[in-house]
Amino acid sequence: MEQLDRSNKRIAKNAILLYVRMFVIMCVSFFTSRMVLMALGVSDYGLFNLVGGFIVLFNVLSNALSTGTSRFITYALGVNDEGLISRTFSTAVKVHLVLVVIFLVLSETIGLWFVNTQLVIDADRMVAANYVFQAAVLSTAVGIIQIPYNSLVVSHEHFNVFAFVEIANTLFKLGIAYVTLYSALDHLCLYSILYSGISVFTLLVYFFFCRRNYKESRSLVKKDRGILLQLLSFSGWGLFNNATFVASQQGLNVFLNWFFGTLINAAAGVAGQVQGILYTFISNITTAFNPPIIKAYASKDYLRADRLVSLGVAASAILTLLISLPVIVKLEFLMGLWLYKVPIGAVVICQLLLVKNMFNSFNPLPYTIIVASGKIKMTNILCGVISILMLGIDYLVLLWTHSYVMAFLVGLIQPFSSTIIYLYYCKKYMVSFRVRAFIMRIYLPLALIAIFTYYVCTYLSGLINNELLGLCVVFATSTLLISVSSLTFVIDTHVRLKMWHFAKRKLGIGGVTNTN
Repeated sequence: MEQLDRSNKRIAKNAILLYVRMFVIMCVSFFTSRMVLMALGVSDYGLFNLVGGFIVLFNVLSNALSTGTSRFITYALGVNDEGLISRTFSTAVKVHLVLVVIFLVLSETIGLWFVNTQLVIDADRMVAANYVFQAAVLSTAVGIIQIPYNSLVVSHEHFNVFAFVEIANTLFKLGIAYVTLYSALDHLCLYSILYSGISVFTLLVYFFFCRRNYKESRSLVKKDRGILLQLLSFSGWGLFNNATFVASQQGLNVFLNWFFGTLINAAAGVAGQVQGILYTFISNITTAFNPPIIKAYASKDYLRADRLVSLGVAASAILTLLISLPVIVKLEFLMGLWLYKVPIGAVVICQLLLVKNMFNSFNPLPYTIIVASGKIKMTNILCGVISILMLGIDYLVLLWTHSYVMAFLVGLIQPFSSTIIYLYYCKKYMVSFRVRAFIMRIYLPLALIAIFTYYVCTYLSGLINNELLGLCVVFATSTLLISVSSLTFVIDTHVRLKMWHFAKRKLGIGGVTNTN
């Protein structure tokens, strides 16, 4: 029980640390986006997001291997096998080095051809577009090499290092935005080059930290063929899902470029910035809960794994609602404050992407159980097929309606479908997981809370003419409604009592009894 208590406290500490990181990053990132838009201009900003985003198509393999590497290292830690940890890490490093070579060949052939022949780019900006592409290639290559080291830090739950690196990266991005704004050089070329330098800094920090703190990273032993085959098989199915998902997202970006040009790409880029920053609410919970869930599954403590998934999903969804709902209601005003010039379409696209975030908040932790089981084949096939279908649907919607709003609206089908798939296979691979309880106690109540709060806040916002006062009222109202409703209908009694006793102890109210 004492060990379990320490584990719970570590999860809470890591989650709080990651949220401090997130708050700093969120504040700085919003200001950085404003500076970048000022430095590049709307058209070049759209070009940066279009060409830089294309490289993500090649990045999917590294993302799949990242999930596999983290899973196998964390699983080895869960069964406390030092030899297995060392062999897993060594095998992963060698796989990623081979991947870098493959990536460079593909990017400098197929990728370069696509950028120079298939995208709608003004002739006088083709040189700048190639600078963006080559900088993105460098950043991705360095990022691939970094994956095993980053996975090692996360698996050991040293989130203080993770938080430090991310905060430093965010500050560097602000710095290069200022340098670009006041430089006499081509702003897009300079920004791309400086941006890629941040990736090199990140790799060096993780490399030297791991070498100093984890003995398994100091020598690369002979690769383990068994682990290699498992890692490649595991990552292969993850690759299919990731590749189709990113192809769907980047495909929509290309379609927008074909139908509307780089100005709508700029709007989608700004909206994506907001979505990505606010999505950290989900990723923070996922990052903090992933290692203990996988370790609990590896040690066959399925009851604890079930509880961690339910608690993590509830926390992730509630915090996503708390920040996203008032932003959705007052987004036009907030974007006007944030950007010196709001691209056409950015507000409505961003609102739809934030709704998508809410759907997505239910998905990562049930998927963690599937990852822990190692049986990810069918899950990834089904999700990949949905992504392929979405790519075709996006094109048809744009062709028939010529409405980018409709394209983003139908995109909400994807996360909802993924939720159904993840819950089904989560139950299949961990019988103790209660799908009905998950839906009735978490999913359905939070959906109703979100709808009710949105309509109340929208109504109040319409009554108040002063935008700043309306923003304050909306934030206060949504926070009160979501917090009270979630504590009443979503958070279970045991956790609620823990929170109550913790608050009493911190505030010094009366005598506090032991809740364990």
